[in-house]
Amino acid sequence: MIILASPSKPFSYSPKNLVRRAATLSAYEAEINTLYKTIEDSMQVSIPPPTGTDRHEGWPADTALQFVRQIVHNIMNRASPIPDNGDFFSHGCDR
Repeated sequence: MIILASPSKPFSYSPKNLVRRAATLSAYEAEINTLYKTIEDSMQVSIPPPTGTDRHEGWPADTALQFVRQIVHNIMNRASPIPDNGDFFSHGCDR
């Protein structure tokens, strides 16, 4: 996660020219909390990851593909699925 500093809210520095971490975190607390909330709201916890595979071997390709299809379908909130070779942006991903 990355939050960029706002010119209207510059970082606070000590006399040794080090960022005053506590003061800066306090100043950006609202932005940090909003970012965490956004991530929490976009998590796809309703789709369980595939099970029954060896964690060192990974998921079989067809199982991984089905999992990714479900995630994309949920995120895009579309009535019809996007083809595997479809362009997400032409199907509304950027809206």
